[in-house]
Amino acid sequence: MRARDLMSAPAVMVTPGATVTQPAERLAEKEFTALPVIDEDGSAAARTPLSRQGSTRRTYPRDAHR
Repeated sequence: MRARDLMSAPAVMVTPGATVTQPAERLAEKEFTALPVIDEDGSAAARTPLSRQGSTRRTYPRDAHR
């Protein structure tokens, strides 16, 4: 099995200019756990993909409900 066998087509990604809620919504909609962050030129803009956990933490900070 190769990576292409596991990938969605077309690729689902997010750009660095996306709001915090946009990737969170896309993750939930597609039922993915992470999305790559890609620049306009198609290069990776982050070392690691944006995860559902990281996106949720930024959207709903732990201290927000205190």
